[in-house]
Parts: sequence; structure tokens; C-alpha cells
Amino acid sequence: MQKPTTNTPQLTNKIFLVGFMGVGKTTAGKRFANYLNYDFIDTDSYIEQEEGISIKEIFQSTGEAYFRKKEKEVLNQLIDNKKQLVISTGGGIGASEELMKLMNKNGKVIYIHLPFLAILNRLKDKNDRPLAQDLNDEENKQKLEDLFNKRLPIYLKASVFVDGHNLKKIGKEELCKLLLK
Repeated sequence: MQKPTTNTPQLTNKIFLVGFMGVGKTTAGKRFANYLNYDFIDTDSYIEQEEGISIKEIFQSTGEAYFRKKEKEVLNQLIDNKKQLVISTGGGIGASEELMKLMNKNGKVIYIHLPFLAILNRLKDKNDRPLAQDLNDEENKQKLEDLFNKRLPIYLKASVFVDGHNLKKIGKEELCKLLLK
């Protein structure tokens, strides 16, 4: 006897969350992974664990170029991993044309967007982001906004867009619909 065939679409094994720092990728990623019964990995935490120091310390000791190289290595490792994963990427991964193409080719990429002022409000009192230091200084705010504007066109190459203000409203059913688009 032959099994009946179904037309139920299958979800991808890899779901990548991209967006600027502070938009909620890690928080949403943990929830989404729980909904889907996938494993969750935050690339920044993964790198910190591998290196034994914080991202800020990596930037200080070996520089941003080393960190970006490490991000690329980690992303490739995670793509090669056979597990079903929700991957919260560091803000720079989704801002790389090359890595965005790689993610789109190997899974579903969800861009979480917030307006710059909302991001600024979330980051202004935090000191753990190497590219977002002393945001009370106008020059530093402008540098961060310039970085946001530079990365935005690449983030927009993601396959799914989500408003960061509405992340808490996305339930399991709506997430699955987004992923099947």
C-alpha cells in the first residue's frame, strides 16, 4: 500500500534573523525556535564562547576585521550543521552582501526592522556594543545612524520582513505563514 501524498509545505532547516543591533533578534529568535521546536543559536554568543571573551573585548584586542572573519566562519559552520536552527545573527552578518546571499541560498532570512530612533533609544544606556559607544555624543549618534543607513539596503534583501515593534504579537501560526511565503 502506498502512502498518501500531501501537499503540506515544509519549513526550511535554517532560519536567519538579521537586522541592526538592538532590534530584538535574540529575543525573537529564542521564541521562534521554541515555537518551531528548532535549536537556537546567537552568533555573537557563539563567537564569545569560542573565543572566551566578549565581542567588545574581541574588537579591542584583535579588531573588527578579525571579528567579521570569525562571523563568516561561524555562519558557514552553522549552515553546514544538519540540525534545524533559528540563528540570530550579529548586525554585521546581515549587512554583508556576500553573507546575505549565502543565507538566502541556504534558508529563510527574516529582517527585523525598527526605525533608527527606536534603536537609539534601546541602545543609549548600554555599553556592551562596540559600535554603539557613548551615544549621548552627537558625533557618535551620527556615526551609528550612518552605519544603519549603509546597512539598510542589504538588510532589505532578506526574504521576509517583520516590524520590530510587532515581534511580541507574532505567534506560532503567523510565524509559520511568514516562513512559508
